Amino acid sequence: MSTQEATSTLSAMESLSRYVNIFNKLADILVGEFQNHPYRSLIDVSIIVLIVWYLMSKRRSAVPPQKLSKKQEDEIIEDWEPVPLVPTSDDSNVDATINAMKEHEYVVTSVADVEFTVEGKKDKVINFGTNNFLGFIGDKDIHEK
Repeated sequence: MSTQEATSTLSAMESLSRYVNIFNKLADILVGEFQNHPYRSLIDVSIIVLIVWYLMSKRRSAVPPQKLSKKQEDEIIEDWEPVPLVPTSDDSNVDATINAMKEHEYVVTSVADVEFTVEGKKDKVINFGTNNFLGFIGDKDIHEK
């Protein structure tokens, strides 16, 4: 056996010894925890077992998927009518929607600041439509700090 082979064997034995020492320390810690807190350790082990079981279990759906025949697929495709993404202008629902939106329009009657007044409301409302709804931008104390 050459010195180089002996050195590599010794190096492998040292690293194996380190891993065994780490494993022994970990085992001592776990045994100590189990002796000091047996119920908590039992709960921890139960949770770990449940997590491993959940991750390893096969995924199952509540309703098994039904395979359609080619004829059924063709029937569904023929019956399908796409809904327009934008309603046509002659649609009466569009006019009704626009009128309903106009009924709920609010007119701001003061400067759009942290709080402002709205036409028809007697109290001031908070302006959440801005990043300054807390009023920090105009606060001189904050600017001085």
